[in-house]
Amino acid sequence: AGPSVGPVEDLVADLMARSQDVLLVGDGAQRYRDEILDGFHCEIGDDAHPSAAPLVQLAHARALREEWVNPREIEPVYLRAPDAKINWSIRAARA
Repeated sequence: AGPSVGPVEDLVADLMARSQDVLLVGDGAQRYRDEILDGFHCEIGDDAHPSAAPLVQLAHARALREEWVNPREIEPVYLRAPDAKINWSIRAARA
């Protein structure tokens, strides 16, 4: 399954189905910490806004294995519409 947005219960169900070691990071992991840990045992990072350093470590390990990615194939993944777009939609509906 690709990236998605949904309730924390869906996340916990997906984590349980995968049965893998998991490290959750970010403000969502902090916000829903209790609900996540009630349903699934995993590690949750302390920093709500982690640096890119762990991503660099993962990328470095892949580079050592010569698992290259063409930079032109890298695209951002947006899980929800930008706040500006959402706000304009709400404003238009109220008018």
